[in-house]
Amino acid sequence: MYYSRSAEYAIRALTLMSTFFEGKYFQVKQITRMEDISPTYLSKILRDLTKAGLLTSVRGPAGGFCLSKPPQDITLKEVVEIIDGCKIFNGCLLGDMDCDERHPCEMHDSFESVRTKLTTCFQSCNFKTLSDRYALDRADSLAEFKKFMEI
Repeated sequence: MYYSRSAEYAIRALTLMSTFFEGKYFQVKQITRMEDISPTYLSKILRDLTKAGLLTSVRGPAGGFCLSKPPQDITLKEVVEIIDGCKIFNGCLLGDMDCDERHPCEMHDSFESVRTKLTTCFQSCNFKTLSDRYALDRADSLAEFKKFMEI
């Protein structure tokens, strides 16, 4: 894949949260139950997304994490950059730290079109689109989740 496991978990958590967007707060245990992610690992990821302003958090029994803006305003690119940085969008395919426009590696020019397409794809994909697809693909498990969440 193009991004890390941490970015994958962030995408999965935000997709789930986007499915029920409307100011709903999610506890880590609720997300981990649905997505089968380590609670400790997910907590760190959600804190990073909160620091970046994508989520708000409230402590306490009724607290949790909530999207800070509508899902259609959050892009896949934004989330991957928060978790992994920009290297998949502007880094060297070969991992050459000195590779750039002035000092290109042997693959730099060939990879430029791939990098541009990847950036465009990730920028155009928002969490409203992802959550709509998620809801279609997982209708049965989401019904159970709603009962668990008392939504």
